[in-house]
Amino acid sequence: NHPGQIEKVAIAWIDSEAASTTTQARPYLPMLGSIAPVRAVRGNVDRGLWASALPETLVVELFGVEAYLLHDPGALDLDPRAAGFRFVFHGHTHRPRDDERDGVRYVNPGSIGPRRFDLPISYALLNEDLSVEFVHVTGE
Repeated sequence: NHPGQIEKVAIAWIDSEAASTTTQARPYLPMLGSIAPVRAVRGNVDRGLWASALPETLVVELFGVEAYLLHDPGALDLDPRAAGFRFVFHGHTHRPRDDERDGVRYVNPGSIGPRRFDLPISYALLNEDLSVEFVHVTGE
């Protein structure tokens, strides 16, 4: 490891529906962007001008591997393995999961925001060795 080298990447879905019912720009992305680089995709309830600026899908490189980001894995319109992706990061169910199918890791970090149903408030950390850790946030 070298000073300043990134060793972990946080992966989180912000529940904008539960966090706010206004159609004004949400402050979360700029606020997070002041801490670290942010890559974001639009969720199924994200509306308004602020949301129209977000792509529905995104390709990112993390620790030398490509990952595909989208909100709803049911809307996946490509074969991630054939496209060369090692990860698909998604949300939608608010349920933290890390499953491997056909050589591709499907990771849902859960959701940051007010608790939904009986699900934990959580996010995931992708480590440099490509392992995934879930972080459960306590408190409301």
